[in-house]
Amino acid sequence: MAKDDLQRGRESARSRRWLEAFEALAAADRTSPLGAGDLELLATSAYLAGHESDYAAALDRAHHAYVANGERRRAVRCAFWLSLQPTPPDFTPAVMTNLGSVVRPFVIENGVRYRVRPPPALRSAGTAWRMPR
Repeated sequence: MAKDDLQRGRESARSRRWLEAFEALAAADRTSPLGAGDLELLATSAYLAGHESDYAAALDRAHHAYVANGERRRAVRCAFWLSLQPTPPDFTPAVMTNLGSVVRPFVIENGVRYRVRPPPALRSAGTAWRMPR
C-alpha cells in the first residue's frame, strides 16, 4: 500500500495537485519512512497545500537525511529554506555548526547562490554563532 501511495504522491506532485500529493506522500511516510528526495517532495507539497508545520518538519527530516547520505548541496538547500522559517525545527547552534563544518558559507546550485546563516531566532537571541571556515 505504501508503494501505491508513494507513486500516487509523486504523480500528483508532477501534475501539481499539491493537496493530493501531500496526502498520498504523508500516508506513504506513515507506512514506511520516506527517503530524502521524497521527504523534500512531501515538504514542497505540504507547503503548497497550506500545511506549514508539516512543511518544516518534512524539510527538517530531508535535511538530516541528506546530511547522513553525504549529499551536502541538497542538505544546504533544505537548511536555507528552513532558515527562513520564523522558528525552524531543531535548528540549534550545534546543528548550524555541524552544517557549517561540511559546507562553505554559501553554495551555488543550478545558478542560485544559497547562503547559510543562522535563523532569525538564533540571531536575535544573541547566541554566539559563526560559520566555521
